[in-house]
Order: sequence, then structure tokens, then C-alpha cells
Amino acid sequence: MFNKVKQPQEPAELTFSGREYFTFEIPFITSILTPNYQEEFYMEFKTSRSSGLLVYASASSSNQDYFLFGLQDGGLYFKLNVNDHAYEKSFSISGSFLHNNHWHSVKF
Repeated sequence: MFNKVKQPQEPAELTFSGREYFTFEIPFITSILTPNYQEEFYMEFKTSRSSGLLVYASASSSNQDYFLFGLQDGGLYFKLNVNDHAYEKSFSISGSFLHNNHWHSVKF
């Protein structure tokens, strides 16, 4: 008896003009506050805009708990707000901008 081997699939590519969006659910976003919680996030993007939102996710029960990830002045911007505890960080490399319409990978 042979097992059918699944062929790897190419990742889906989404293209947005600035007014479209997609949604996904992050269950139990408040579990991020537990000391041993770990999550990995990976995405690829390309854009010609220096500032804009790439990902926004919120708990369905409250818009107070949310995660956002985007570009700010050509660099990366990240903000996490859970139970009114906010953490935000900007990342940029001097002389380098991410709005050059080339593919960039982000993992954190």
C-alpha cells in the first residue's frame, strides 16, 4: 500500500490597492500575558508606500486587545496592546528603506 505524497504548494500572494483587507482570528489573545507564551510570526511583503498598516488583529470581544504591524517612514513598526498593557517598537536601518517595491521577509 502506497501513501500519496503531497506536493508542496506555493504560498498564496495577496495584492491590495489600499482599500482591501483580509481577516483572521487569533484565539485567546490574552494568553500572550502568560510568562511562558511564545508565538512566531512570519510574512513577506513588498510595497512602494513608506507608511501603512500590513497586519491588524484584534480580539473579537474587545477592540482594546490588538496587534498591529506595519511600516512607518520606511521602517518596521510593531504594537501589541493586551489588557491595557501596550508594547510598541520601531525598527529601521540607517539609509535603508523597505518601501522599494522589493520583497522583504520578516520573522519575529
